[in-house]
Amino acid sequence: SCTKIWRNTRSRPLKSVTSHPLPSPWHLLRDSVAMYRQWAQPIGGVAAWMLVPYVALVLIRLLPQTENALLLRQWAEFFSAVFAVWIALSLLLTIRALWHGQAPSHLSSQTRELLWPYVSTLLLQSLCVLGGMILFIIPGVLLWVWFAFAGYAVVFDHVRGIKALHASRKLVLGRFFPV
Repeated sequence: SCTKIWRNTRSRPLKSVTSHPLPSPWHLLRDSVAMYRQWAQPIGGVAAWMLVPYVALVLIRLLPQTENALLLRQWAEFFSAVFAVWIALSLLLTIRALWHGQAPSHLSSQTRELLWPYVSTLLLQSLCVLGGMILFIIPGVLLWVWFAFAGYAVVFDHVRGIKALHASRKLVLGRFFPV
């Protein structure tokens, strides 16, 4: 699948699919700060849940180093990783809802629906980038930049898998170095 995307790229001219130039980093920073100020409460409410697994891990590490404590710590690290992906996806869904002028509601059901497509797309993205890195570093960096927005394409554009990788690549075409 990654090689198909690579071959399609070489056969087509590299031109951007949009005519809008990228905003400068200062404009992005200014707009981001304004957005977070406007929506601080709903975004902060979801983002605060990111602290839960890390507090649990800190508390577990305070336990005496027994075999059971080590096993508990391994399970806690696994569940904290799953929980972190869940919260990150909920945060993206919150931002999407606010951006469209909607109240963020039904996040758990939306997150549940998108969790597997999101994770599978990120795994596919990682495998493509890793494959590029194994071939040589330059193809890996190229694939990394091309597919940087694949997870966002799953949430914001409702595309999955290879289509999300293609959508990410289309966003980067003609803008490789600014990205």
